[in-house]
Amino acid sequence: MVTFKRDRFLKVLSIATCAALLSSNSSAELFTAHHGMYEAGKAEAQNMFFYEQNGKQYLYSAWGVVPIEVNDKGEFRAIDPNIPLTGSFYHKKDQQYQAGRFQYSQFTSSFGRADKSSIEPDVALLFDDYWWNSLSDVNNCDYKEWQVDTHSRYNREVIDSLIAASKKTNSKYANTDSLLIAKDGKLVVEEYFGGWRPEFPHTIQSISKSLTSLATGAAIKQQLIGGYQAKIADLMPSYSQFLQDEKSQLTLHHFLSMGAGLNWDEWSIPYENPNNVRAIEMASHDPVKFILDRDVAVQPGTKFQYNGGLVTVVGEIIARQSGKKNLADYWQSSPINALCFQNAYMSMQTGGVSNAAGGVYMRPRDMLKVGQFVAQDGVWQQERILPEGWIERSTEKFLHTNDTDVSYGYYWWLSDAKVNGKTYSVTYGLGIGGQVVAVVDELNLVVARTAWQMAGPTPYQEMMQDYIIPAFTSVK
Repeated sequence: MVTFKRDRFLKVLSIATCAALLSSNSSAELFTAHHGMYEAGKAEAQNMFFYEQNGKQYLYSAWGVVPIEVNDKGEFRAIDPNIPLTGSFYHKKDQQYQAGRFQYSQFTSSFGRADKSSIEPDVALLFDDYWWNSLSDVNNCDYKEWQVDTHSRYNREVIDSLIAASKKTNSKYANTDSLLIAKDGKLVVEEYFGGWRPEFPHTIQSISKSLTSLATGAAIKQQLIGGYQAKIADLMPSYSQFLQDEKSQLTLHHFLSMGAGLNWDEWSIPYENPNNVRAIEMASHDPVKFILDRDVAVQPGTKFQYNGGLVTVVGEIIARQSGKKNLADYWQSSPINALCFQNAYMSMQTGGVSNAAGGVYMRPRDMLKVGQFVAQDGVWQQERILPEGWIERSTEKFLHTNDTDVSYGYYWWLSDAKVNGKTYSVTYGLGIGGQVVAVVDELNLVVARTAWQMAGPTPYQEMMQDYIIPAFTSVK
C-alpha cells in the first residue's frame, strides 16, 4: 500500500487535497498570469500545472493536487498550513509569467514555462520521468470514452447525500477526490472534488495489485504461465537457491492469495519509516532476492498475511516469462492493452522492476473500466482477454483477512453487503487513503472512488451498504 517516494516534498504533494478559496482584490490578470505548464529545474522535482477551478487556485503534479493562494506580487503558498510549500513567479511576458521558484521545507527548485501558448495540462509531460512507465500503447489503442446515461433510474437523493458527505471536512468520507458509478455498462454518476479534473491521473495505491491479478490472467491465457498451480521455483529458476525445502512447493496461488506464509509484517511499522519491510524491499536493487530469501513463518496456504513483496515477484514473473523489461511494459504490449487507458502510469522501484503492488496512477474513468472488465468476466468489446473462469477464481474467498467478514481472493477483497434484508456479494479493489473499485455483479453496478484520507480506515463497506446499493435497489 505504498508508492515509491524520493523525498518528503513529493509525498506531501500527493496527499494534499483540501479545497480553499483564493482571497484577492487584484485584477483578472493576477488570476491567469501564472496558469499553465511548467518544467522543473531539477530532476528530483516534478513538472507542475497551475490552474483555476471554480474560483480557486491549484497546483497539480504527478503527486496530486495542492490548493494554493497567489498574491499580487506573484507569490504563492499552499493553503494548508501543514504543507510548507511556498514560491513565486517572475519574468512576466505577454501577460504570462515565464518562470518561478518554489520551496518545500529545505528543498528548492526553479521552474520555467513549458509551452508559451497553452494554459492546458500536458499530462504526458507531467509524467515525463524515468520512473514512470505508461500503461497504454497509444499507437494501438482505439480510445473510447464512457457512454453517459442520463435516464438511469436510481434514488438521486441518496447519492446526493453521499456527495454532500464527501464535501464535509468532518465526515468519514472527507477528502474524497472523485466518485463515479456505472450501471449496466454506462456512466451515470461522475463527480470531482477539491480541484481534481477528469483528465488527471490519481494514485490508486494497492488497487495496483488488482491490476496485477488481471495481468496474471492475461499471461496465463497467452500460455506464458502454466496456471495458478505453477511453482515459483519453476517460474523464477535464477532464484532457485532461495526456494529450497518447503519453499520449493510455493505456487503462484500462494502468492496471489497472500498466503505464501513468509516472514513479513508491513503493517506494524509505518510505510514512511525506512525500517518498514516493504520500504526496504522497494529500496533493494534486487527485490526478488530480498523477498524470496525470507523464512517461512506459517504453513503456506493457511493464513492471510498482507505482503506487497509477493506482488513484486508476480509482476517480475510476468515480465520475465513474456520477455518484457517490467510489468508495465507487458501491460501495454499484451492483449489487456485493449482496455486503452488514457493517462495511466506505473512507477518503478529501485532495481527497475515495476511497483506492481502500489505504483499505478490512472484516471477515475479508467478505474471504472477495471471494474467493468471484472463485471464482464474478462471480456472487452466482445473479445475474451482473460481465461474463462479466471475472474471467478480470482474473486473466490480463499483466506479470511484481519477484517471481520472480509475475505481475500487473488488481490481482490471480498465481502457481502446486506441491504433491506437481501445480501449482495461485492468485489473490491482497495488502496490506502480511500481508493476503491467496487463491483456488484447482481446489479451490474461498478463504482470508482479516489481520495486521500489518512485519518481512519476507508469506509468502503458503509459506502456500498448505506448509500450506493440502496440507491440502485430502492427505485423500481
